[in-house]
Amino acid sequence: MSTLRQFFRSWLLIAPISILSFSVFSQQKTDSISSLLRTKHTIEKRISLLSDMAEQILNFYPDSAITYLDQSISLCISSNNNKELALAYQRKSVILNNTGKYEKAIQVAEKALPIFIILHDSSGIINTYSSIGISYSYGLKYKTALDYFFKGLKMAEKFKDIQLLVLMLNDVAYIYNVQKDYKKALPLLLRTISMRKDLSNELPIVMGYINLSTIYYNLGSNFKALAYLDTAFTVAKKWKLNHIKQAVYQRRGIVYHKMGEHEKAINNLKLAIQMQTAMNNSRGHATSLFHLANVYQGLNKLDSANYFYDKGLEIANTFHFLDVKKDIYKGKSETLNKQGKFEKSIKFLSNHHILKDSLSNNDVSTMLADIESKYKIAKKEQKIILNERIINTQKNALISLVALLIITIVILILAITQYQQKNRASKILAKTNLELTKRELIIDVSKPKTFNKSDGTFKYTSSTLDDTQKEVLLDNLISLMNEKKPFLNPDLTLASVAEELEVYPRYISQIINEKFEKNFYNFVNEYRVKEARILLINKDYVNYSIEGIANTVGFNSKSSFNTFFKKITGITPSYFRETALKETKIK
Repeated sequence: MSTLRQFFRSWLLIAPISILSFSVFSQQKTDSISSLLRTKHTIEKRISLLSDMAEQILNFYPDSAITYLDQSISLCISSNNNKELALAYQRKSVILNNTGKYEKAIQVAEKALPIFIILHDSSGIINTYSSIGISYSYGLKYKTALDYFFKGLKMAEKFKDIQLLVLMLNDVAYIYNVQKDYKKALPLLLRTISMRKDLSNELPIVMGYINLSTIYYNLGSNFKALAYLDTAFTVAKKWKLNHIKQAVYQRRGIVYHKMGEHEKAINNLKLAIQMQTAMNNSRGHATSLFHLANVYQGLNKLDSANYFYDKGLEIANTFHFLDVKKDIYKGKSETLNKQGKFEKSIKFLSNHHILKDSLSNNDVSTMLADIESKYKIAKKEQKIILNERIINTQKNALISLVALLIITIVILILAITQYQQKNRASKILAKTNLELTKRELIIDVSKPKTFNKSDGTFKYTSSTLDDTQKEVLLDNLISLMNEKKPFLNPDLTLASVAEELEVYPRYISQIINEKFEKNFYNFVNEYRVKEARILLINKDYVNYSIEGIANTVGFNSKSSFNTFFKKITGITPSYFRETALKETKIK
């Protein structure tokens, strides 16, 4: 949806260019422009050619498009061509947004804004407000985004620019929709639909159709959602707008999944992915992969779900799509849990909550910064007034005290909210760890004892182990750890384990590195943490302190135990024991 909004912004920026040039990549035209760039032209003509070239390739080769725009910007600065300079900055901001570089996009757009103001270009000013707002919304700073959207909306209403008014209403409605404030979003979108008669075509309001479908989907009216998507698709097909079509396919897939029509959901999402790949729409691609994985998870096709989660996570990591990563972590955790891979499931669940808390902290920090900034401004204004007039000192002191009190209350509320969020996440992790510990106890009781010392197969071998030898050594190592529990010895070394198994130490390191992707130290400490979880819910150890448990399972210090326990489980040992006491009777 975000890429779709950005597409309309770029469409307004280049009105002289054919609308169809946005949806159909013309290799012939690109070759023609490239050929012209190799010949001599006036500065104005060269600026125009560089801009045209960037527009042709921005959806397919964004880095190259930025290079052309940077050349255009340099020429505009040297020739004092402010109008083209501002437009070049805007185009560059659009591309940076689409590639996940939101802070740079804001910086570039802010360079365009004062130029448009000097030129009295209301359309440029409105578009820039919207572009900056979109960047902030990508970074999940919705309050700041809304401020910029309202600035653009106010100007569009002032200058009675229907086309821009429609788009700004959609931008504001988008934020309300994300915040689940449908009562505010719905009338704004219906207002855009009512303006259809004042427009020469339906292009500006097609985004309103898609936003309306999202609201009705969230309200549970799936058939209304599909009807608006069909209307949007008809407009997209008429004008050959692939940006709209891929968005419709994606939204249809999500709606059909909710309706339980899995085949239709899969087909639409695969069509969306196919188009998004061709258009180099990374954010849309990652989001569609996430929703496709959700469908397969719902069908219990867990290997397919994991495959598409991993593909989506790869793209989200590359372009820093934090909101998409957060959702994928949760879906991946649920899938691994269904597969019985509880350790990995906990790690992804922990990553989900860490990222969720991080994004929440960004919003909290922004709000606190805004409050602090407003307080400082108010304080400066009062000092100026004091210099100009004699004001009652007690009154000023009271005002400052009230302001400080308000700030303190707001900070307290935010701190409590954040604590509650973290507490909920910790409880989930504690319950999951408790369930995992119970499963491990059941497995440990039912599993036969199989440890045997080495028969000397590789005692005198100096070459690399073959696959059969590796499997034998791996089974012996695991049996040793589970049955004899050498990790309880705080002085355990690689050499002592190797001596027990009658093999070279390097073979133990090789097996641990290859099979568990970790070193000997981390391997041993994970067993100690597993044992600690069992002891923490064992009635025979209920009077043991945390330090006592740590020493019993082989840790040399309480601090190293706490550090490693939290690294593995996501929570502290004391919180795990406390939760276990509340959730179950200690056995």
